[in-house]
Amino acid sequence: MYPYIKNVDIVLCPSDRQAFDVTGSFGQFGIPVCTIPGFRYSGYIFNWCVFENGNVPNLLQQNPPVSMAQIEFPVNTSMLYDGTLGPPLTIQSYLQARHNQLAPANFVDGHARTVKGRLADPPNNTVQTWDGKTARLYYVGEQGPYQGQFNLWGIAAQRANGTWCRNCPNRNDPGNCN
Repeated sequence: MYPYIKNVDIVLCPSDRQAFDVTGSFGQFGIPVCTIPGFRYSGYIFNWCVFENGNVPNLLQQNPPVSMAQIEFPVNTSMLYDGTLGPPLTIQSYLQARHNQLAPANFVDGHARTVKGRLADPPNNTVQTWDGKTARLYYVGEQGPYQGQFNLWGIAAQRANGTWCRNCPNRNDPGNCN
């Protein structure tokens, strides 16, 4: 993608240009992360249930890519969002609604919009990130498959009764769809 973008700033959140140290975190496993010159930080996190193509030895197991046919609700399934990552072994992703409790997000159908966040109540309103920082903990504060979750992780789905949930089919993870 870099030949088309030619600007590392596209992966940076203007409000926090050093939000998450991607190369420092994944680099400790000896894995080349990105070939964009000058790339180190990002303020955006992928929905790893949509992008299932990576294998990080001793950390993440390889899962087959998710096909478009597996995504019944592409308008409601996040692809990329303002966030950070927690430390191994879980590498939990966390929504960062750092813009007046809003977070920009892109969805599988190609549209982008802000997602409402709600700061968690003290004393449990911060988390440790993989790169050793402390981040605020936000919950998704709007209706839909991610409501009440602290990230936009998973493929949007609906239960038999029509209520929203999210799962990760290629990891055999039912998410909260049970």
